[in-house]
Amino acid sequence: MEDRKASFLSVKAEFSEKKANFCEKTRNFERKKTKKRIFAKKRKNLIPEVTVKLKDNFSKREVLSNIAIPFDPLGLIGPVITSAKIFLQRLWLQKLNWNDTVPPNDLNDWLKFLKDLPAVNKLEILRCAIITNPVAIDLHSFCDASDKAYGAVLYLCSKNESGDVQTNILCSKSRVCPIKATTTPRLELSAALLLARLASKVNSIITMHFHNQKLPIVSSCHLLK
Repeated sequence: MEDRKASFLSVKAEFSEKKANFCEKTRNFERKKTKKRIFAKKRKNLIPEVTVKLKDNFSKREVLSNIAIPFDPLGLIGPVITSAKIFLQRLWLQKLNWNDTVPPNDLNDWLKFLKDLPAVNKLEILRCAIITNPVAIDLHSFCDASDKAYGAVLYLCSKNESGDVQTNILCSKSRVCPIKATTTPRLELSAALLLARLASKVNSIITMHFHNQKLPIVSSCHLLK
C-alpha cells in the first residue's frame, strides 16, 4: 500500500512539473507572438510589419493566405487590403478552384501588388491618437463608395490650450461590393450604414467625451425609393 502511495505521489509530482513547464513555454510563446503584433506595448507605431515571398505561380488559396498576412484589426491599411480583396473577387468570377493557378494576366497584377505591399512599412501611425493635454476632442468621419468597394473611416481631431491641432486616423472599415450589380446610391447608403455602426462601436468602447461628432451626409441617398 505504501509503495502504491509513493508511486502515485511520484507520478503526481512529475505531472505537476511537466504542467508547469508547459505553461511557462506557452507564456513564452505568447510573449514572442505578441511582440510581432501591432499592439506590442514597446512599439509606438500601429502599422503592421509586412513581409512577402514572391514566386512564379500562385493558387487562389495562396492569394487568400497572403491577404490574411497583415494583422490590421483597426483597418489602418484598409485601402491596401481592399485592393487585394477586389483581386480575389476577380478570381471568384472566373470560377477557379482553390488549388487552381492564377491565370497569367491576373498573375502579373498580383505580383505587382505583392512587390508594392512592403511599402506600407514606411507608413507611421502613432499609438497616441490625441495631442498632449487636449482641451477639446472631436470625432470626424467619412464614408464613400465606388463600383468596386465602399468604406468608412474615423478620425480624432484634438486641440490644446495653445490652439495647436492634431488629427489622426482612429480606425476604418471597408467592404467589397457584391457581385450582383447595384446602384451607386445603394452602395453609398451601405457605406453610411457601415460608418454608423463603426461610430456606434467606437462610442461604446472609448470613454472620453467628444465635444463634436461629425457624420457626413451621403448626397445621392435621397435618390433611393
